[in-house]
Amino acid sequence: MNPTDPDVEGQWTLLALSSRASFEATALDPAKHYWFRVNALGAAGASPFSDPAKGFSTPLP
Repeated sequence: MNPTDPDVEGQWTLLALSSRASFEATALDPAKHYWFRVNALGAAGASPFSDPAKGFSTPLP
């Protein structure tokens, strides 16, 4: 996850290691844009990261 610029490598934070096909990011600031990327890990090693995808956290009620 990256809250600012997806092109700045040092801004990325690892959220989880998971074997699931989906993931829910929690404890995000409300009404804020975030960038996400994923990669896979298998017998051949780690894949490159996906292209960044922009998401928006839910505003407070």
